[in-house]
Amino acid sequence: MGFRCVYDPRQLPFAGDVTLAQYVAVPEVLADRWAAAGLLASSALPIAMDRFTMSMAWHARRDDDAALHWLMGVIEDEARAAP
Repeated sequence: MGFRCVYDPRQLPFAGDVTLAQYVAVPEVLADRWAAAGLLASSALPIAMDRFTMSMAWHARRDDDAALHWLMGVIEDEARAAP
């Protein structure tokens, strides 16, 4: 599984005014899906990225939060679908 850089092309800075907060590295499968849906643009990363372990954490008072459990399920499903 490779990674790609994604960004919102509507929020591109003026030439030379680039900050790291405007870009994020995500698995290729997600970058391709978001780009195909027209949500974000995608480009190659300028560096090589090794595989890593993704973890989720939340405060104990959110243990019964149905919305949080839904979101975690979506993230887990997407991660499992990645090659």
